[in-house]
Amino acid sequence: MDQLEPTLLVIPLLAVLAPLFARSLGRWVRIPIVVFELLLGILVGPSLLGWAEASDFVGALSEFGLAMLFFVAGSEIEFTAF
Repeated sequence: MDQLEPTLLVIPLLAVLAPLFARSLGRWVRIPIVVFELLLGILVGPSLLGWAEASDFVGALSEFGLAMLFFVAGSEIEFTAF
């Protein structure tokens, strides 16, 4: 449980910081919030900084996040364009 506690702090913090970064850089370039979420996740994940460790809970959280990403992407499809 000791390794999971910092991860449970880092993941929601990134979810709050991503829209703030997107809004602050939105004056110069328009980048979707999802891009910042993915980049911050890669940055603090085990591949680079290692602040967020992999666990069963984080795996379930990532699968839920992926499902939500697909849902949002699917809801933005304009079917009249087809």
